[in-house]
Amino acid sequence: MENMKHIEQMEMKLHTMKEALAEVAYHSGDSSFDPYSIHFFLLEMGLDGRHFDALYWSLRQLIKEKTVEELKSLELETIQKKINQMLKEKFDLEDYFSPLSIWSLLYGFSHDYLPELWIIVNANALGVRVNDF
Repeated sequence: MENMKHIEQMEMKLHTMKEALAEVAYHSGDSSFDPYSIHFFLLEMGLDGRHFDALYWSLRQLIKEKTVEELKSLELETIQKKINQMLKEKFDLEDYFSPLSIWSLLYGFSHDYLPELWIIVNANALGVRVNDF
């Protein structure tokens, strides 16, 4: 019984920390569409470090040895299918990312981890804004 109470207290502390992070992110201008922190974006999506690692390596493979023109021609739908397939195979998650969240994922990773993704983000920006709102 004591152990359950301790677990419940830890869950409440984690929830409070997540809410505090959300408030700080909001006041700094972070949003789902314009994520400053890919880790916070994934946390908001219910994903964790294991998912970050798998996404990072999948995205690295996707852009590996591609020219600028090849990166510009990658469509979000193609990337979405590849990422969702990987998440299904590794984590049993079905159709996790929508086109808009894939764009935000690429945007977030392009900030600090994979700057080459910015080419894809930029090439698809207008289409996402027009089609997904």
